Amino acid sequence: MQPEFEVLRSEELGRYGVASRDLKAGEILHTETPMVVGPKQDSAVVCLGCNIFLDGTSAGPRCSTCGWPLCPECDDSQAPLHRAECRVFAKNRVKFQNLPKEAMVCLQLDCITPLRLLLAKEADPQRWEQEVAHMEYHEEARKQTQTWKVDDTNIVKYLRGPCKLTRFPEALIQQACGILEVNAFEAHTVSGNPVRCVFPKLAIFAHSCVPNLTHSISLDGTFRMDCRAAVDIPKGGMLYTTYTFTLTGTKERQVHLRRGKYFTCHCPRCVDPTELGTFFSSPKCTSCSEGYLISTDPLEASSPWLCTSCKISTPFAQISEFLTKIEEDIAALKAKPVSRTKLIEAEKLFKHYLTFLHPNHYLLVTFRELLIEMLGHVEGCGLNGLPEILLQHKIHLIQGVLTILDTFEPGMTRARAMMLFELHAPLAVLARKLFFGKKITASAFRERLQEAASAVGQAYEVLKWEDCRLSEGVLASICKNTHTQLLNDIADITEEEE
Repeated sequence: MQPEFEVLRSEELGRYGVASRDLKAGEILHTETPMVVGPKQDSAVVCLGCNIFLDGTSAGPRCSTCGWPLCPECDDSQAPLHRAECRVFAKNRVKFQNLPKEAMVCLQLDCITPLRLLLAKEADPQRWEQEVAHMEYHEEARKQTQTWKVDDTNIVKYLRGPCKLTRFPEALIQQACGILEVNAFEAHTVSGNPVRCVFPKLAIFAHSCVPNLTHSISLDGTFRMDCRAAVDIPKGGMLYTTYTFTLTGTKERQVHLRRGKYFTCHCPRCVDPTELGTFFSSPKCTSCSEGYLISTDPLEASSPWLCTSCKISTPFAQISEFLTKIEEDIAALKAKPVSRTKLIEAEKLFKHYLTFLHPNHYLLVTFRELLIEMLGHVEGCGLNGLPEILLQHKIHLIQGVLTILDTFEPGMTRARAMMLFELHAPLAVLARKLFFGKKITASAFRERLQEAASAVGQAYEVLKWEDCRLSEGVLASICKNTHTQLLNDIADITEEEE
C-alpha cells in the first residue's frame, strides 16, 4: 500500500511531510500508537495506571508491589502503563514520599514519563532508532533554560541516584526530557485527565498556526491516534499540525513556541501583521476613527504598531498595558460561578471593549465564547425561554467565532464541530418561535430547520471520529439523533403542505 505522505528534509524545517497523493478532507493520513504515554510535568498525584487523581497523603492508595500511587482497580489489573517502572522502583526500593494534603503538584511524578520513554527505548530499540532518535529536542537551547536545571535535579539525578539507573547517561535522560517537552501531544484518559504522548510520525509534520491536519486519539488502552486531512490537500502539499493555540494572538503564540518549542514560527499567518486579514490582534486607533493598529514587525514583540489609516505610531508597551487590563477582567469573570449576574456583566464588558478593539480581536472571541456558553444555559433562563432577540444574538456570536475558525482552523476540525453543535439549537428554537408565532411561512420554517440540520450534521461528521467514552464522542451520538429528528421535522412540514 502506498504511504499517504513522504518525508523530506530542508535546512530550515529539518524533516517534514508532504502528501503523496491528493487527499480529501476527512481522509486518514496515517495511524500510529505512541512510543510513550505518561503524566504531564508538574502533575498532581495521579494513578500511574489510569491517571485519575489520587490522595497524595499516606491515606492514598498505593501499588502493592512498589508503593507508588495506584488505584485499587489498576493494582488488581497490574496496569500495563505502570508495569515497567514498577519493576525499577521495587527492585531498587525507591519509595514514594507522601505529600501534605494541601500539595497541588507532585514533583516526584516528573520522572515517570521520561523513565517510561527510556524503558521503551530498551524494549523496542529498533523503533527508537528509526522513529525517535531523530526527533528534535533543541539541546543547546534547553541548556540555557531553567527547565534544563530543574530536569537535571528532579529527573536526571533522581533516576541515576535513588533509582540506580546509571546505565542511562545524563545526556540520554536530558534527550528524553527534551523530546517530551518539544514533541509531546496532549491526550485525555477515560477520566478526562490529561496525559502526554509521543507520536513520532505525527511529530514529523511541520508546525503552522493554520494547520491542515487534525487527529483523534482512542481510549481503548492503546492511545491509537488517527491523523486526518482537515481540508482537501493536493499531492505534494505540505502537511501541517500545530503546537500552539490557534485562538490566541501572534505575540502570545510566538511566546509559547519560543519558550516551550524553541523556535520562531514564520508561517504566513505569523508574518502577516493583519493575521490573514482578520486583524485578530488589532486594537482600534485612538488617534482617528477609521484605523486599526498593526505591528510593524509581528515577530518582534517590542516593535511599534502603526495605524492602518492615519499611520500614527503607538509603542507596544502602551498596547500591552491595555490588553493586560482586559485579560484581568476576563480572568475575574471566569472565576465567578455561572449566573444571570455573570451573564449581564460579560455582556457589558463585551460591548465596552468592542469600542476599543477590532471586532475579530482574540480577546473579543474569548468574550463571545463565554457568552455562548452562558446564553440559554443560565439557571432559570433556558434556551427555549430566551426571547427572539437573544436567540438571534447567540446565533450572531457563534457565527462570529465560526468566521475566525474558518480562517485559522478550517475544514473538518474539532473546534468547528463544537461550535456548529452550539449553532444548531438556537437556529431550531428561533425557527419554531417564529413559525408558531406566525411570523414566517412554512417554507421559511423548513429552510431554517434545514440550516440547523446542516450545522448539527456537519458537527456529527467530525465528532464521530472521537472515542465514544470522550465527551466529544458522547456528543457525536447526540448530534446523530438530533440530525435525524430535525430531518423528520422537516419532512412533516412538507407533508402538511402537500
